[in-house]
Amino acid sequence: MKNPALRFSPALICVVLLVASHPVTARVYRCTGPDGNVSYLQVPCPAGQTGNKMHGIGSKTAIDRDVCALVRDFAVKNSDAIRQGSAPSRLIDKYGGPGYINSLSLNVINFVSGFQHMPEVAAIKIGTLAFNKCTNGGFGQLESNTLPPEIRSPSDTGTSSNPTASPEP
Repeated sequence: MKNPALRFSPALICVVLLVASHPVTARVYRCTGPDGNVSYLQVPCPAGQTGNKMHGIGSKTAIDRDVCALVRDFAVKNSDAIRQGSAPSRLIDKYGGPGYINSLSLNVINFVSGFQHMPEVAAIKIGTLAFNKCTNGGFGQLESNTLPPEIRSPSDTGTSSNPTASPEP
């Protein structure tokens, strides 16, 4: 007999994933005492000590919302593809294959594939979670000019949009 206490609701899992996708921030202050000893604190330096907040430690990197909107659209598109039966490995192959796919594209596909066995989580919700992760720096430092083509062009479906293109043999 299964223990009902061990069952997890889809909403609980979504909340846990949302919380886990946000990077933790901590303030760190480098303080130098009158005797020259250096200490690191999570609160401002006490009186009699000099120091400043250290940069680059635990600081959130705000990513341009327009860039993250493209990441969201890419996540929704690939979530839909997975829901329609496309394996994540096929999506990876579609965008260059192992060793050639852009790391951002791979990270987004991996993020989306984590929801493939949770049909109750809508693709737009997955896209929103990807957007939140992106704006908090969870996919790294992103700029519009460094996005891979598959993310820069949200209308790309992997097929030719050129009506004069000859069919493949």
